[in-house]
Amino acid sequence: MSKSLEDSVVLIVDDTPENIDILNEVLNNYKRKVATNGERALMIANTGVPPDIILLDVMMPGMDGYEVCKRLKAEEHTKNIPVIFITAKSEVEDETKGLNLGAVDFITKPISPPIVQARVKNHLELQRSRLLLEEKNTELAQRNKYITDSINYAKRIQTAILPSKGTMENILPDHFILYRPKDIVSGDFYWINQMGDKKIIAVSDCTGHGVPGAFMSMIGNTLLNEIITVKRITDPAEILNHLDKGVIEELRKEEENSTFDGMDIGICVINEKEKQLEFAGAFRSLYIMNNGEFSEIKGVKKSIGDKSKKKNFVKSSLNYSGELLIYLTSDGYVDQHDAKGIKFGTRKLKELIKKHYKKSCDEQKDVFANELDNHKQDQIQRDDITIFCFKLNSLPNQSLGQEQKTTLIEFNGTCTHEALKNIGSQINEKLEYITSPQIIKKVFICSNELVQNIQFYSLDKTNINGNEIGSGKISISRSDSELYVETWNSIAPDKCSQLMDRINYLNGLDYDELKRVYKEKMRGESDEDSKGAGLGIMEIIRKTKNNVLVECKSLSEIKSEIHFKTVINMEN
Repeated sequence: MSKSLEDSVVLIVDDTPENIDILNEVLNNYKRKVATNGERALMIANTGVPPDIILLDVMMPGMDGYEVCKRLKAEEHTKNIPVIFITAKSEVEDETKGLNLGAVDFITKPISPPIVQARVKNHLELQRSRLLLEEKNTELAQRNKYITDSINYAKRIQTAILPSKGTMENILPDHFILYRPKDIVSGDFYWINQMGDKKIIAVSDCTGHGVPGAFMSMIGNTLLNEIITVKRITDPAEILNHLDKGVIEELRKEEENSTFDGMDIGICVINEKEKQLEFAGAFRSLYIMNNGEFSEIKGVKKSIGDKSKKKNFVKSSLNYSGELLIYLTSDGYVDQHDAKGIKFGTRKLKELIKKHYKKSCDEQKDVFANELDNHKQDQIQRDDITIFCFKLNSLPNQSLGQEQKTTLIEFNGTCTHEALKNIGSQINEKLEYITSPQIIKKVFICSNELVQNIQFYSLDKTNINGNEIGSGKISISRSDSELYVETWNSIAPDKCSQLMDRINYLNGLDYDELKRVYKEKMRGESDEDSKGAGLGIMEIIRKTKNNVLVECKSLSEIKSEIHFKTVINMEN
C-alpha cells in the first residue's frame, strides 16, 4: 500500500459544532470530512471512496449513532471501516452495546486530545495492517490457485502415462491396484507392457513425493519405455542395470553429489506359455502366493541411481503351476503410522496377503484399503502408496494348432461415423502395450477396409440423415502371436458367390502379380473396385502378407451372411 498515514480520511459525525471544531483541531494532521447527522454520515460513507475511520457520536437527532454503526456494518462497502464512538454516554452498558455493534473503540466526553490522537493513530495503523494482510492473502490465494491448477494439470499428464484401464485389463484381466498419492501428484508409478510371450510389470517408488517425486517418476517411466519397448530388453536384472545407469546419466550424478535422487523398484517378468516368473528388485520385494503357499523374493539392497554402491542387480526365477498371485508394492503402505506413531509394518501386510488371497482381486483391494484406513484413522498420509496385485491361472496346453483366442474389441450394429471413431480409439487403447505402432496401423487398415464392405454390401441398412448406412459385426481378437480382424454382414447370395470367386483369385496371386493388378485397378477405380474383392482386399493382402479368408452361410433364398477374416502376425 502506497498511501501514507497522513493521507487517511477521518469522518467526524456529531450534531454539536463545538465538538466538531475540537475534533477537527485534534486531528488536523489527517484529511477530514464532517457530518452533522446519521443520514449524512451514511451518504458520505457510501459515496465514492469510503473514509478510513469514523468518529461517531451516539446521541443525535433522528438516527442515533448506534443505528448508524449497525447500518455501516450491514453493508459490504462499509462493514470494515473502523468506528470509534465518542459520546457523553459513559455507562458500561453503553460501551458494551457499541462494541457489540462492531465498533473498535469507545471514548467518553469530555475527550482528552492525546488519547484521541493515539487511539485514532493506532486504529488507522491496525486497519492499514489488516488491508495489507488481505492484499497479501489475496495474492497468495491467486498464486496458490495457479500452482494448484498447474499441479492438477501435471496430475492429468502423470495419469496419462500410467497404463490405461483397457491395457491393464487386456494384459492382466484379473488384478487390482491400490494407488494413493500423498499429494496431488505421486512419486510412485506402475508400468506394464507385453513383449511377445512375456508380460512385464513394475512398481516404482521414487525419491520424495509430490512434485519432486512426480518428476522422478516421469524420468523413470521414460527410461523404462526406452529400455523395454525400444531396446527390447526383457531380462529384469538387465532392465534395472540399464535403468540405474540411465538415472545416473539423466541426473548427472558425477557432477552433483550433494543430494540423492533415485528410486526403489520391483520388476516382474511373466511367461505364461512357459509358466515361468522372473524378478529383480532394487530395495523392493516380491510377494507370491502359489497354490496357497506364501513366498518372498527380496531385491538387492541398492536403490536405482545410487552410484555409491558398486553392485549389479540380479534376477530370481521360478516355475509355477496352478494359481499364482503376485504382489508388488511401494513402501508407503507399510510405513504408514497410526495415532501412536506405530507403522503398519511388513509383517502385518504379509498376514493380510496370506489371509485374504483366496478372495477376488476387487474384494482384496477393499480389504487392503479398509485395513489401511482403520490403522491410519485421522493421521496424515506419510508417503505415496501403491499395491499392485495380479492373478494368473496356469492353463493346460492347447491342442496343436488350437491357439486360445481372446476377444479385444467387438461391435455389432450400424457402422456410423461415430461408431467407427470409437472402434479406432479402442484399437489404440487395447493394442498400445501389446504390439508395435506398425502392427496397430495394419489393424487400422484391415478393419477400415473390411468395414467398407459392410457399408457397401450389407442388406441391413439404416437411414440416418438421408444416408443408407449398413449394419454388421466387427471383431478384433488375439492369440499369443497373432491378431484377427473379422467382419460379418448380410449380403445378396449372388454377390456373395461373386466375391468369394474374386477373393480366391486374388489370394492365388504372388506379390508381383498382385502389385500389377492393383495398379491396373487404381487407374479405373470405382465403388465396386474399392470394396469387396477390389482395392481394399488387395491392400489387406499386401500389408499383412496373408490371404483374406472368406465364407458364406445361407440365411434364406434372398439373404446370405458373408464372413471375412484376416490374420496379422504380431512378430512381423
